Amino acid sequence: MVGLQVNPSKTVIISYTHRPARPPLPLTWLGPNGKEEITNTAPIHDGTRILGQYLVPSGNMANFTEWMCSYTEQLVKPLVNSLTTDRMAQFVVRTILFPSVEYKLMGIPLSSQ
Repeated sequence: MVGLQVNPSKTVIISYTHRPARPPLPLTWLGPNGKEEITNTAPIHDGTRILGQYLVPSGNMANFTEWMCSYTEQLVKPLVNSLTTDRMAQFVVRTILFPSVEYKLMGIPLSSQ
């Protein structure tokens, strides 16, 4: 590919087949310095954000769900502790809370559990 630059130290391999006893073979990238290895692997059970999408290779969304709960609590806490009218709270929820949570959940399949 012409003009494509990759920084091997920042590139991450996302794979569910990674086992600590047998790490995956490193990917090689033909860069300006010759062949460079990409050895960084993403955590299997933690979310990794790539292009605005959160990916969890194992499919276990417990950590992500806990993070989303704490994130929404941080967004709502200023409303609870301040003097706001119902109209002001409704405006903040519609313009800030819902869009930000919707953006974070974009592309994530959620189960009914």
